[in-house]
Amino acid sequence: MTRRLGLCSLIVVTAGYGQKARPIDNAAMAASTCSAIQADLRIGDPEHASLTAYTLVNVTASFNPPRPMPAAEGGSTGDVREAVASACSQIAAAYSAKDPAKAQQAAANLFQALAHAVADLPSTPQAKFARMDAAVSQLDGLEKFYRLVGLAKAAFDAGEMDKAADSGHQLLDMAALYPTDWNYGNGIYFGNWVLGRIALRQGDATQAGDYLLRSAATPGSPQLNSFGPNTMLAQELLEKGQTAAVLQYFDLCAKFWKLEKGKLAAWTTVVKGGGVPNFGGNLLY
Repeated sequence: MTRRLGLCSLIVVTAGYGQKARPIDNAAMAASTCSAIQADLRIGDPEHASLTAYTLVNVTASFNPPRPMPAAEGGSTGDVREAVASACSQIAAAYSAKDPAKAQQAAANLFQALAHAVADLPSTPQAKFARMDAAVSQLDGLEKFYRLVGLAKAAFDAGEMDKAADSGHQLLDMAALYPTDWNYGNGIYFGNWVLGRIALRQGDATQAGDYLLRSAATPGSPQLNSFGPNTMLAQELLEKGQTAAVLQYFDLCAKFWKLEKGKLAAWTTVVKGGGVPNFGGNLLY
């Protein structure tokens, strides 16, 4: 079964910035990414396919961020699956012909076709969750494990607290099944994170603080180690006056977030001064 690519793929791209990859490596990665996009479409998840398509654009650009994405050559009026299949065939042919520029153009066209398809979908949190839930329900094993973080977040945003709690518990249960997988640390972090947000929403700040500390007991992951933790629960606890738990959480995060560039110390100073830090992008990761 083809393993779907998500944020992990973006880590691969980020790690490759400034490096000159061999064309054969890019061709193989592009083929694998195309397979993942098509697998997403088979289970009815164009949104995840679109995210993966952005990774494909970076792959075909040889991990070179200054190189701009070319404009798409027109729009597709046919079935998006046909457009994707055609673009993937063009990418493979371009690499066979040693024409990386043509491969990147085909990837841009593919990304644009998926972006148009997603733009036409209902965009409410409830609609997004319903689509994701239907797609993830068709998966099992590692395939499902890799998608549960997104499902838990989507369920919470849609107000589906029972579904969010179920996803949180599944993340923790499945993490125990895959302790050596790269996603293990994400499962520990976000399983506790979503359960903590639910507890806080239900008025139990003490339990939410306990979940916050359990989340930070993660050993880390490629994403957590690079970008750091999602601090939404920490911010919400600070707004409820739970400073002690948040300060302890910062200390725990320092054990896995080695690329934090002084953020944890700066946040600690703000909290000790009675404020709430500007967490920036860490509210979104």
